[in-house]
Amino acid sequence: MDEVRQQLHVPLDALWEQRVLELEMHGLASFSFYVPPITYDEDGNEYEIPGWQDEPREHWGSVNIHAPEVLKLADLYGRPYVRLEESPALFAHWQLVQAESEARLHAPHDIAQWEREWQEHAMVFRAKWAQAEDEEGD
Repeated sequence: MDEVRQQLHVPLDALWEQRVLELEMHGLASFSFYVPPITYDEDGNEYEIPGWQDEPREHWGSVNIHAPEVLKLADLYGRPYVRLEESPALFAHWQLVQAESEARLHAPHDIAQWEREWQEHAMVFRAKWAQAEDEEGD
């Protein structure tokens, strides 16, 4: 799911979560557990882990968005996309998406919000910043 969000260049926010839940409700996305939310007592009896439903879903599994619904999300976000039969337009499409992404990434108004919505870019930025500080210290 996060891969789809990153490719669409959309922030991780309540609207994104709402749209993914709508896809799930219609059977167009599915949730898969990493491990079931169960535990065992010393006698080997199986029990559901209390409170797992109240934790973020990311702790327990991942959402898979079915391929046709990626295009639906692109439409909802107003993102241009290219169908296979339109491949000559691919380069222009990619430039447009990248330009929009770069403009949004380089104009953060609130650093905390930017880090929440663009986690992958914030991690790369922090890593590069730490590396630059290490190099200055040497």
